[in-house]
This record gives sequence, structure tokens and C-alpha cells, in this order.
Amino acid sequence: MGRILLPLVAGLLGACSDASLKTVNSAPTATITSHITGEEVMADSPFTLTGVASDSDDRTEELEATWLIGSDAVCAAAAPESGGFSDCVLSLPEGETVVTLLVQDPSGMSGSAQVMLVALSAPGDDTGEPPGDDTGDGLDDILLGAPYSDDGGSDDGKAYLLLAPTDITLDCEG
Repeated sequence: MGRILLPLVAGLLGACSDASLKTVNSAPTATITSHITGEEVMADSPFTLTGVASDSDDRTEELEATWLIGSDAVCAAAAPESGGFSDCVLSLPEGETVVTLLVQDPSGMSGSAQVMLVALSAPGDDTGEPPGDDTGDGLDDILLGAPYSDDGGSDDGKAYLLLAPTDITLDCEG
């Protein structure tokens, strides 16, 4: 009986050793809260993205949040603020851009969220070239933009083509 009991006790003690315990580290989560995919922003104008970082295994101050465009950091890695909030002030060139909020915990686990933003040129923005003679009357014409005109609805904008001699001067300061 003693010979059977000894291996059984040794087996039970081995089953309860620390070597058989495994720790599980969950990946942190990231959520972008300020903008949604497809949202339009003004090209080359600073704006703020905000997000929230959290992790069930680590305290907020132990996390590291980085804002990226592609693999380039646009806002350096930093611990999120109280409540897990992270923000980034950036500007985007005209076109579609994917921005990523990457959150890492101390053991290297990571979570991320992405948003695709569409950066548009400013209302009334064009090539900067004068229209020239659009009417064929031999005189340079002036194209005047009113981007916030309400004639066609709320801030629909309007453009006016002024037929004028080339020696006209507009006083836009007063």
C-alpha cells in the first residue's frame, strides 16, 4: 500500500507546482472616438484625433499609445491620460489617409484601431492661376468664389465670373 501511495502523492505535488501554471496576458484595446471612416477633414489644416486605450491586465499609465500613418509615427508614443484618453494633433495632405492608434502593454502585446479620413482642399481653393479670357472677348476675366454663400442652400457656395478690363483694381481690405 505504501508503494502505491508514494507515487500518487508525488504525482499530485507535481501537478500543483508553479511550472504547470500559465499566465495569460490579454492584448490591450484601442478605439478612435473622434472621427469615423470616410469623414472629411480640411487638407493641411491641424485637427485633433482622440481615442481610448485600455487593458484588462495593466494599468493605463503602463500602456503606450502611438498614432501612425503607415509605419510613421505622427504623434510620439506616450502613456494615455487618465481614463485611457489619447489625442493627436496632426494635418493631412489632400486625399485619403489611414490613421492608426496603436496601443502596447509592458509585455509587448498590442491592439489597434484605424480610421480612413478624406482630406479636402479648402473651399474656393484652386490652382492659383487667373482664369484668363474665358469668354473670348479679348479681356481677362475674374473668377470670384463665395464658398459660404447660402443662395443654393446651407453654405453651398457660389462662383461669379466677372467680365472686366485688365486694369481693374479690387480693394478687398475695406
